[in-house]
Amino acid sequence: MSVQSLGPARAAPQPSQVSVEALARAASEALPGTASEEEAHSDEEPSGVLSREAILEGIEALKPLAKQCYEQTLKDFPEADGRIVLAFTISAESGAGRVQMSELGDATTLHDAALHDCLLVNVGDLEFEAPQGGGVINVRYPFDFAPQAN
Repeated sequence: MSVQSLGPARAAPQPSQVSVEALARAASEALPGTASEEEAHSDEEPSGVLSREAILEGIEALKPLAKQCYEQTLKDFPEADGRIVLAFTISAESGAGRVQMSELGDATTLHDAALHDCLLVNVGDLEFEAPQGGGVINVRYPFDFAPQAN
């Protein structure tokens, strides 16, 4: 997936632009228990399967919300940039995949409490396909944020 330009979000002398690069890596189309090479921290062992495409479809819904969260951060910290890794568990509930637990991954380099809270709340609202086999999968998904270059 390439870097996506998400455009200006607020009236300012220099409009902000968010660069969000999705770096989820997968060894195969069906991912048993994880969406990347890293494992999310969870007490539950991965026991379901969810395709890379199904995970990316759910993540696509998060991108505009991530953009809004980041733009709020830019109002106070115009030079804020770096990586935020969201680690979350998707479990099968009532025929859908629901985010059961989310946290920041160790590889996070952009540290802003309000931004972190905003992203964690929004990832918790995502809905995915139910993992095959009715189990859980752990996902670790990095986002790279950078203000628009002049």
